Amino acid sequence: MGIRWASVRTVLVAGAVALVLAWVAVRGRWWAWAPFLLALGVVVREVRWLQRRER
Repeated sequence: MGIRWASVRTVLVAGAVALVLAWVAVRGRWWAWAPFLLALGVVVREVRWLQRRER
């Protein structure tokens, strides 16, 4: 089937954004929790989609 590179790129970018936002949220910026959870949700969705596609 091949690797879907757009999904891999989405996971990497959203993961990097989630890490930065987690760091910002831990430093006391309460507003960063909402975009952090959104980015984390995107990562989880894409990883699950890639795992299902491999079967």
